[in-house]
Amino acid sequence: MLRKKLILLISIIFISSCGYAPIYSDLKNINFSVDVNNFDGDREINNFLKTKLKRYSLNKKKHFDLKIKSEYFKITISKDLKGVDQSYELKTIVTIDINLENRLTKKITFVEKSNINNLSDSFEEQKYERTIKKNFVDSITRKLILQLSQIE
Repeated sequence: MLRKKLILLISIIFISSCGYAPIYSDLKNINFSVDVNNFDGDREINNFLKTKLKRYSLNKKKHFDLKIKSEYFKITISKDLKGVDQSYELKTIVTIDINLENRLTKKITFVEKSNINNLSDSFEEQKYERTIKKNFVDSITRKLILQLSQIE
């Protein structure tokens, strides 16, 4: 019995000290700040982007000014015999102009797509669309931060 407890204790010590840390949890590794000057396009996506990028607005040596244009499309893929929409493609296109030290450095376009089926409850469908928009913005933000960290 004592031997089992000892093995369990040693296992817990080794597992808990493996050094795991999430990649984006520590903002100390980011050596730049982001300021968004202009938003254009879909208001909901822009608000999500503004919230996500606010955490990167620290004063650092390298400062990026961004101009963001977002577009959101809900395209019907299929209909039933009555002509009622059955499935949709949700698509977001975000174009970002990156300025470093008052010069245009890069223009990046991100495209995110997802297919959904029509739900019988329209309120639930709107909540689901909003969740998908948030997921699009999370993905775009991660890709943007990765791109910004590679610009010198």
